[in-house]
Amino acid sequence: MKVILLSAGDNPHTEKIANELSKEHSVFLVSLHPLSSNYSDRVVKYKLTLNPGLGYIFSFFELRKIIKEVKPDILNAHYASGYGLLASLSGFEHAVLSLWGSDIYIFPRKSFLHKWLIGYNIRKSKVVASTSRVMLDRARTMFNFDNYIITPFGVDTKKFSPKPKLNIEETVTIGTVKSLKKIYGIDILIKSYALVLHKLDNSKRIRLRIAGDGPEMDYLKSLSVSLGISESVEFIGRINNSEVPDFLNELDVFCSLSHSESFGVSALEASSCGLPVVTSRADGFEETVIDNVTGYRVEHSNLNEVASILYKLIIDRQLRMKLGSSGRKFVCEKFNINSISTNFKSAYDMALSVEK
Repeated sequence: MKVILLSAGDNPHTEKIANELSKEHSVFLVSLHPLSSNYSDRVVKYKLTLNPGLGYIFSFFELRKIIKEVKPDILNAHYASGYGLLASLSGFEHAVLSLWGSDIYIFPRKSFLHKWLIGYNIRKSKVVASTSRVMLDRARTMFNFDNYIITPFGVDTKKFSPKPKLNIEETVTIGTVKSLKKIYGIDILIKSYALVLHKLDNSKRIRLRIAGDGPEMDYLKSLSVSLGISESVEFIGRINNSEVPDFLNELDVFCSLSHSESFGVSALEASSCGLPVVTSRADGFEETVIDNVTGYRVEHSNLNEVASILYKLIIDRQLRMKLGSSGRKFVCEKFNINSISTNFKSAYDMALSVEK
């Protein structure tokens, strides 16, 4: 099958989807964004002349030329707003629209026009693919469509795998990998960590490692100073996607206390590395964290609840190992990267068979 992927060429999820699909299909990646160097030689890449923004509107002639040249069976646009609009303007019949998260949770809430645009792009698509059930339910409530499928992000369980830890029990390391934006609740993690640190006696050493960069960096650093915990809080800065597995394997507990999350892939990657995970109750974690089995879902606004869970994990190594082992098994069985091609093939077959 010939598939055009219309997506951000510098996004790790795009890389993963394109590389997996190219094992069984002819994949042509078309992007307004820069193209990374992490693609298989099997993937044919096109960088559109314009950049994101106006390019979502004015690149449809260039996209039509590529469609005429490639003669694809399927056009799969990733992200319902920008690339979804470009796919709609191309007029290609067998289009699959993949929802990613903020295109459903945030973009439609900006104005009536923003919401109308998402609805328009959905109506122009044969099939809507969603990374999670909860996001699909929200999208269907807003836009009322019938042809849909779940295509969760897969995890490379070979790349994200447990590694032996040195100096077991010397220091328990809590950590997270997130953009430092208010929506991701890093301040809540720091405040909860402070409560735990002040509760522990000197027999237990802990530290907090935060990987990521963003507009909240200065505030979060000053917060750790004001709470008197800066000596045990380390801000790593932005790390490349290729560095994430090694970072995770330096942790003992992974936290993600997001206010909003469409699909908790970061929790899955941590579980795949054999870590217990502590997350908020945001929608996206419903399908990626099994409460009391692979980790804990907490009311993230309740600092005492978060701190209590962290304390329990810090003092009980056997509990950490049990949850981490269950998490690894869960990811290998339900979210292995090998399932990506199968799920998208089902979406494409549906698009080719649906009358609309």
